[in-house]
Amino acid sequence: MPLSLGLGDMLAMSPTEFEQLSSRVLLALGYEDVRRSGGSGDLNADIVAKDSLGRSVIVQCKRYAPGSSVGTPTLQTFIGMVHIYHKAERGIFMTTVHYSQPAVEFAREHGIVLIDGAFLVKLVDLGNIR
Repeated sequence: MPLSLGLGDMLAMSPTEFEQLSSRVLLALGYEDVRRSGGSGDLNADIVAKDSLGRSVIVQCKRYAPGSSVGTPTLQTFIGMVHIYHKAERGIFMTTVHYSQPAVEFAREHGIVLIDGAFLVKLVDLGNIR
C-alpha cells in the first residue's frame, strides 16, 4: 500500500472503492452512521451519514477525468435530490476534479459542502486514510 494516496490512485479505484475511501474520510472527519448506499439507482446518494449535530447528510462521490470540472447543472440535480427526494438536512459533493466558479457560488447559496480533488487528497493524507 502506498504511503499516501494521490488523485491517480483515486482515479484507478472502482466507483465502489472510491465511495469506500470517501466513507473513511467522513468517519475521520467525525461523521457518524456512515453507510455506503451507492450503486445503480442510488438517486445521488452514494453515502448517507449523520454530522456531529445529528443532521442527516447525503454525499455524492464522483471520479472524473483530469481536466474536467463539476458545473452548476450537476449541483442543481444533486441539491434537488438532497432536499426534495431524500429530505436530508445537509449535502456534500466529493470529486476528483475542481468545481466551476458558478458551481462554487451556487453551492454556497444552497449550503452544499464541496470537496474537490486537491482537498480530498489533503484530507486522506491528514487522516492517514488508506
